[in-house]
Amino acid sequence: MAQFKFAELHYRLRALRVAQAETVRALELATTPWELTQARSQLNDIRRMTREGTIKPTWAKSLTIPVVCFALMLWVVTILFKALP
Repeated sequence: MAQFKFAELHYRLRALRVAQAETVRALELATTPWELTQARSQLNDIRRMTREGTIKPTWAKSLTIPVVCFALMLWVVTILFKALP
């Protein structure tokens, strides 16, 4: 089970080559039917993702509005601190 969890960690981090090797090792070490089922399912997912490819997230949002809002907040705070005696 520990080997499977180690493989699952690599799977979730999308290190697919390492995850596949570790999952195959987990399959060899599995002792219960449940462990076999989990490892086979994960191995199928890894192979599918390797075949189809993984999608890398892209940053498509503009930072103009958050920067302007942050600058405005700093300006207001600066004015408030100057107004204090």
